[in-house]
Amino acid sequence: MSAVPQQHARRLGSQAAGAVYAFGAHLIALRAGLMGLLKRLWQDPRWMNRAGIALACVAASALIWGFAHWMAQKPFFAMQKVMVEAAPGHALRHVSDDAIHLALRRLGFFDFFSLDLEGIRDQVEQVDWVRKAQVRRVWPNALVVEVEEHQPMAIWNGDRLINHHGELFTANFAEAEIAGHLPQLIGPDGSHPQVLARWRDLRQWLAPLSRSPSVLSLSASHAWQAKLDDGSLLLLGRDEGLGMEHRVARWVESHRSVIERLMKPVAAVDLRYPNGFALQLAEQQTGQGGLKKSAKRDR
Repeated sequence: MSAVPQQHARRLGSQAAGAVYAFGAHLIALRAGLMGLLKRLWQDPRWMNRAGIALACVAASALIWGFAHWMAQKPFFAMQKVMVEAAPGHALRHVSDDAIHLALRRLGFFDFFSLDLEGIRDQVEQVDWVRKAQVRRVWPNALVVEVEEHQPMAIWNGDRLINHHGELFTANFAEAEIAGHLPQLIGPDGSHPQVLARWRDLRQWLAPLSRSPSVLSLSASHAWQAKLDDGSLLLLGRDEGLGMEHRVARWVESHRSVIERLMKPVAAVDLRYPNGFALQLAEQQTGQGGLKKSAKRDR
């Protein structure tokens, strides 16, 4: 080995040894400083007093936590009563206490201190007819569940229901129609808010005739058709050109004079014309197929 590499190696070794020595000296100085600080603090009665208070607080906190944990396991704090109430301004017609209790039993045992209010609320909102739920504790072992029910407004596409907020939900149709038959709304997927809004419009527009749409449908080509509660049919077409409200208003204004002149019941009214409307009398009705053909021709 040449002299230059040997000198380089000795220099590196000397530097490493110096770094280790300096680090050790720093550790010794740090230890000496800490020992001196602790000695001064030990001799300072104010610091000792503060340290004693801090230790006492830690011990008291641990004792309180342990006592609370022990008490929480006692039957006194186990949930013994679940009170089901209607949300303010609402009534419960379909949701029973038994249905709520059954839903809560699926969560297992819980006590006053370990209640997962959000989890309980989510579980209750899975119960049929429950739209929203609010849950709160009542000391020491009771739970109050406030329930807002869905209020059915219409049947959507024959298999679901629409509530007053325009939301879809699933429930028993027989229960939904206890207070009376619900209108049938039909349309493409996702169009239920639009169809419900048009149904409400038609109820208002037809109010002077004391008529209401019992079936309202929106086709894939955006054509409207309504069956009224007297069995007559309104072919409304698309909502373009002369607005649909104006076309319906034209029929409403002419209805009395037209019926008095014809002296016969009207089976269908075609409002898709820009300057008038066409009527189909009951004895002229060719069946549902003929009406469909007319709607297809003019869609």
